[in-house]
Amino acid sequence: MVELVELNREQYPALLATHQAAEPHATMGPVQFTSLMEKREGFAVVKNGVIIGAVTFSDLSPGQDIIVHASVHPDHQKRWLNRSVVEKLRSFIFDELELPRVTGYMIQGLTVHTGPLLLALGFRQEGHLRQAIRINGQPYDLILFGLLKAEWRF
Repeated sequence: MVELVELNREQYPALLATHQAAEPHATMGPVQFTSLMEKREGFAVVKNGVIIGAVTFSDLSPGQDIIVHASVHPDHQKRWLNRSVVEKLRSFIFDELELPRVTGYMIQGLTVHTGPLLLALGFRQEGHLRQAIRINGQPYDLILFGLLKAEWRF
């Protein structure tokens, strides 16, 4: 059974390992990862007591928007979302934070599984930022997705 558990500092080493497996292009070490995670809210994705990934949120604009980030170990991608996970995310974004929308993104050519997942959840593609991010000196496009509370269908 997969569930979401509120993030805490003790989970960071396991989260870093799953993040590195899910996104081998991400080259941050433990200090950088800890610094990043301390700026975010979110949940560890736990399956049968083992951390398999994280769903985190950044760039909160109160009353307006937040960016969702998900990183799940490759062995569990496409097998971690269930009704209780989706409901907990919906409740956090739209009830607890009282936001009218949420934003997600895909790094074109690197996080290719993200776009189809966001679309399956009801997100719509809203933008394409050309060469918006550099990873290991290589430019990549960002594809932006958005979901309005009124469009949530689960």
